[in-house]
Amino acid sequence: MRHSIPTLLLGACLLVSVGCSNPQPAYVGQDERPLNEAMIRSYKSSSVNQAIVRQQTLYSYHFVAGSADLSQVGTRDVEVLADHYRDHPGTLNLRRGDADEDLYNRRIQTVTNALAAVGVYGSRVAISDGLPGGDGTDSSWGVLIQDRADGTTQFGGNESANTGMSTITSR
Repeated sequence: MRHSIPTLLLGACLLVSVGCSNPQPAYVGQDERPLNEAMIRSYKSSSVNQAIVRQQTLYSYHFVAGSADLSQVGTRDVEVLADHYRDHPGTLNLRRGDADEDLYNRRIQTVTNALAAVGVYGSRVAISDGLPGGDGTDSSWGVLIQDRADGTTQFGGNESANTGMSTITSR
């Protein structure tokens, strides 16, 4: 028993010293900076791509001014949408804006050709002059917001508010 306590203490000291002997982490040097920057760009890119897919809409700024040629932003967005439409058919909204009939039709053709060039054909995507995608908000909440702005409705909890147009029940 006499030798077991010093042996136990010696073993504990060795374990503590081994655990404490790990070197401090090295300073993040210039060699790691490109990797860190690439990771940040990747995270940002993923978020931007999700927004592009969610919106599913191209505007006049996606084209070179007054033409049917895609701008850099337009090219990027069409590529992101093409990746999405390969697996998930849907509708691509191409806003006409101030383009005349001829220019708008040429823009439709440009987008159709760009999608087809990467294997996304008409059966996978419909092009329309629709509004941006997303779930949006129930219009009754717009009435509620307007009432609150006017100060005419006290609303909270699970109460109902009569707005004069319809009865709105909170969710």
